[in-house]
Formats: sequence, structure tokens, C-alpha cells
Amino acid sequence: MRMKLPILISALASLALLAVAFWWAPLNQDEGWYLMAARRVSQGHMPYRDFAFTQAPLFPYVFQFAQPLISTMGLAGGRLVNIGFSLLTFLVLHRSLRYFVPRPSRAFAFLLLICILGLNVFQAQYTVTVKTYPLAGFLLTLSMLGWISYQQTHRRSTLMLCALALAAATATRLSVGLFFLPLGFTLLGQRKSDGQKAWISFALLGLLGLSLFFLPFLLLAPEGFKFGLLDFHAAREVNSSWLLKAGFLSRVLQSYLPAVLALFCLLPNWKRWQPGSRSLCLGIFAVTLLHLLAPFPYDDYQVALYPLLALLITIETSHQLPGVKQIRLAPFLLMACLLFAFSSPQLPRWFSNGQDRIWFKTKAQSDLALLREKAELLRTEFTKTPTKILTMDTYIPIENGMEIPRGLEMGPFSYFPDLDTEDAKRYQVVNQELLMDLIRNSDADIATFSGYTFAIESPWITPTADHIRQIYWDLMLERFNLITVFENFGQGPSQLVILADSELRQRLGND
Repeated sequence: MRMKLPILISALASLALLAVAFWWAPLNQDEGWYLMAARRVSQGHMPYRDFAFTQAPLFPYVFQFAQPLISTMGLAGGRLVNIGFSLLTFLVLHRSLRYFVPRPSRAFAFLLLICILGLNVFQAQYTVTVKTYPLAGFLLTLSMLGWISYQQTHRRSTLMLCALALAAATATRLSVGLFFLPLGFTLLGQRKSDGQKAWISFALLGLLGLSLFFLPFLLLAPEGFKFGLLDFHAAREVNSSWLLKAGFLSRVLQSYLPAVLALFCLLPNWKRWQPGSRSLCLGIFAVTLLHLLAPFPYDDYQVALYPLLALLITIETSHQLPGVKQIRLAPFLLMACLLFAFSSPQLPRWFSNGQDRIWFKTKAQSDLALLREKAELLRTEFTKTPTKILTMDTYIPIENGMEIPRGLEMGPFSYFPDLDTEDAKRYQVVNQELLMDLIRNSDADIATFSGYTFAIESPWITPTADHIRQIYWDLMLERFNLITVFENFGQGPSQLVILADSELRQRLGND
């Protein structure tokens, strides 16, 4: 009875946080090009061959089935799908508790899982943001359910689930494939008790799954596949790389501090951890280390791993903390996690656009609401019917159903100025020559120019020189006419300029 009220409060608070994040979490440029990739797949195109894509291939093939929802709701539809995957992840985690947590401790374990996972503002933000993390997190936790079950029952079918789900998670987020190593070596160490067939079947099924997800693209689009998955990421260049890595660690600690502290408290009893838990923890450490070694590490890379970390902390805490202390700790645990959520540095970014001298620039509406409003305005007031739009803010055409010219599917990351023209065409991106030709000859009758337009030089992810952007701006003014300007738009935010060709401009004038 003592656990029911904290569980109810934490569950309601988690759902409320998720709902607020759905509407108020800041826009991210990645949301547009991820959903544009899903649209291209639904149109019959293949990533790496027919359009550029710089992640593992499974995401657009899964999200193509959500196209009716996304066509109706725009970006909000993609966010709803992500929430769905996150709720499925939580159900898998909840089911996992029955394998490792004794029945008397399950109520406390459930509360701890909700508090650590559901009351984390950073996790909530990237749960709703349309990226690969919720799908990868769901597949990873499904794989780990198979792993935990196998450690208890030694059923070969659960090991099959583990290997195939992990292969699918790798085909969503490439870095999580490192989990194959600690799990495989654990099975090798258990071969005396489990037999040789266990680790051999795990390895064969893992290879079969990876081949199923990756081999078609490797055979049909080898150059684009290598370019999108390896060359693009390896070529990133940054100044003060060690400072960036220190910043990555600092922000990860800031975002996940309660979980990290709990993990450090559990580590002294490492040898007493439950069967299979240590290998999962080593997998989390290995993937985190890989993220840290990336040329440009983003702290949100950890989002797909966090549900699994929350599960491990929940399992081991339930075993190491006596039942009486669990009951006493429950209200303090809930209050601490609520305070941690309320004090998150992410929250001010949801509701303001920073500070102007002594004034906070409070948002009148959410970024998502502003996107919906301006995208609808483009569709109904300026163009009347869905048409083609020249833009690098790909969440605009996702929101209003417009199409973009080929070669701009990656949004601001479509511009590779140092690629020669043949390579740019082969990889389905644009260089300076192709971009100028696109501006002059595009059949788009409307265009946008924002702080992200031609502003990022890939693959290094460095800013384009101002005088180069001015050349592109002048070219756009030769082809299009200025219609209007919107302030504080999109990720960043930045100024959004709307332009139209002369024929549309004349028609708008007549109207």
C-alpha cells in the first residue's frame, strides 16, 4: 500500500512530462531529414542509392508505414510514433523485472524504473524528437529481454530473440552493434555449462540478421553505403576536439546524474550482480566509449542506451537494498527525481529563446506550433496547392506536404562543397556547381532561406563563409522574389525568409 501512491504520482508525472515534451521540445533539423528519408522509401526509393542517408538503413523502412499519420499530422505524427516506441520499450523493461527482481521487491523496482527513466527531462526531449533513438532503444531492450531470459531459462529461442533484435537495433543505430562483443564473449565463457551450440547459434543468427539488414544496400549501392555510414562520419573535423569530449562527458553527467550516482554505488558489489547484468553493463560502457571517441560526440547519442542502464540499476538496487529500506526510501526517491526534473537545464530551452541582456525571450508558442502555423501559411496563402519548395529546412515540407528538389534530402547536411560533381551526383548530394545550377533551374516556385540554408559545409560540419552564402543569396534573389520574413523560427532559432518565383509573386499580387 505504501508503494501505490508514489507509483501513481511518478507515473502521472512521467506521462505529463512526455506530453509537455511532445509539444514544447525544441525543433531539431534532423527531424526533417529523417522523415524525408521515410517519405522517399515510401515512394519506392532506396537510401544510399537514390538519396543520401547517413545512418543505418532500418529507420526509414519502419517509418514509411507511418506515412499516413505523418501526412495528416506532419512532424507531430513522427513524434507520436516515437512516443509509441518509447512506451513499448517501457513495457519490455517492466516485463524484464519479473526475471531478475524477487516478487516482494517488484513494486519498489517499478517505482525506481519510472523515476529514473520517466522523470528525466533530457530523455523525454529526445524521446519525442524524431531521431533513431526510440526505435533503437526499443529493439535493444527487446534484445536484452531475450538475453536476460536466456540467462535464467537457457532456452535457445530466447537467445534467438536476443541475436535478431540486436541485429535490428544495429541496423537502426550502428554503434549499438558493439553489444555483440560482450554478449558473445560471455557465451564463450559459459560454453562448459551451456554447450558449444549456444555461442555458435548466437553468432550465426547475429550474422544472419546483420546480413539481412545490411547486405542488400552493400550489394546495390556500395559507394553510397560506405559514404553514408563511414566516410561522412569519419571526415568530421573540429577544433579543440578534447574540449568537445570533455563537454560531452560533462553534459552526459548533468543529464543523467541520478542514474550515474546510483551506478557508482552499485559497482563495489560488481561480483554479486545477477547473471548477464555484467555483460550488459560492459556493452553500455563500450558503446559510450565509442561515442566519446567520435570526432564530434553529441550527448544525445546516449539516449538509446539509457533505458537499458535504468533497467540494470533497477535490478541490482532491488537485490542490494533490503526490503525495509526500500519502503523508507520510496518517497525520498520520488521527491529527489521530481526536483531533478524541475531543475533540468533543458527546460528553459523549451520555453524561451535565450536572453536579451536582462530580459528572457519567452516563447509565445512552441517551436512545433510555430512550424505548423508557418507551414500551413505557405501551403494555403502562398501556394494554394502542395508544390515543390527549395529549402534546407526539411521539416517545412514534411509539415505541409510539399516536395523538395532531389539532392537536398539531408537538409543542411546536403551541401558538400569540396566534392567533385560526379561524386556529388553519385552520392545524391550537392556541391557548389550543382547547388548553383539547382538554384537557377529548379522547378520550385517557392523557396526559404534561414540560418541553416547553405550554412554547413559537410562532411566536416563547419560553417560556410559569409561571402559564399552571400553568393547563393544573390542567386536566389535573381530567381525568386522576397515575400515575407519570420523571426525566431526552427532550431536555433533563426530568421526564416520566404521567397517566390516571379509568376507566383504576380499571382499573389493579383490575389
